[in-house]
Amino acid sequence: MTEHSWKFPKPSRIMEIIEEWRHLDFKQSSHEDVDEKLKELIDSFKVILVSGYRSTPQKLWRIRPCNNLKTNISEFWEPPKRKTPLGRCNIEEEPVLYVSENSVTPFEEIKIKPFDTFYLIQYSAREECYFANIVPESLEPREVDTPGSPPLYEGDELVSYQILRDFIRTEFLKPVGEGTQFLHRISSSICRTWFGDDKYDGWRYPSVHLLNNKNIAIKPEKAHKKLEITKIEIVVMIPHELIPNSCTDESHPLVKMYKSAYNVRCLYEGEISGNTVEWTFKEAHSSFLC
Repeated sequence: MTEHSWKFPKPSRIMEIIEEWRHLDFKQSSHEDVDEKLKELIDSFKVILVSGYRSTPQKLWRIRPCNNLKTNISEFWEPPKRKTPLGRCNIEEEPVLYVSENSVTPFEEIKIKPFDTFYLIQYSAREECYFANIVPESLEPREVDTPGSPPLYEGDELVSYQILRDFIRTEFLKPVGEGTQFLHRISSSICRTWFGDDKYDGWRYPSVHLLNNKNIAIKPEKAHKKLEITKIEIVVMIPHELIPNSCTDESHPLVKMYKSAYNVRCLYEGEISGNTVEWTFKEAHSSFLC
């Protein structure tokens, strides 16, 4: 076995520790309670879990409901502290900027419906970003920033690592709905206690609705330093059946892909001038998303 200073418990012990975790009552637990339990859990493993992810993404995407016309650029960054609810990577009144690595994921996250009107926001990175990768893809973790180094874990240690990796995925990505918002205490605590190193600009994690796609939660000070808003539009979702020359033949090989696509039309295009967004009517032309 490769010699290193990190030692996983045996798989059977990992399972015992996880089983103890399953019996905790998170509905009645405070943020501090969950933090303490997770710290005890990671201390019992005595291992390294963090996998860094360096990226200079060309584009990042976000969607916001359009309930009124917003003209201050601050409305398109993270929410103000007083309006920040508990989220997957944050607690109340500690906002982060949630974005996605592609333009499709936000539609699934927010469940946009036909005829919904919303803001479509595109960000670009001005410099390299460094995120904590909450659920690494690799089953053989290697030294961070040391490509080609030998595996850190082999044999039973690799099995233990895989069990723990799947545990993190399950706990972090628990579906949350009305009445179960308290489950975000787990995922936000994982960010703080297991992946909270100041060297990271934020957290990169799988989408709950599209597991092969990635979302990113960026710390506000890092977002304002490293990102810029490059485009903003007010768009509307158009049903496929209302689009001229749309494909309706169910036997057509492209019809499934066509029906799963997003048809959005731009109503207004925003132009950023200092801290102000000025809007121009665009007669419902195709959005920059298409």
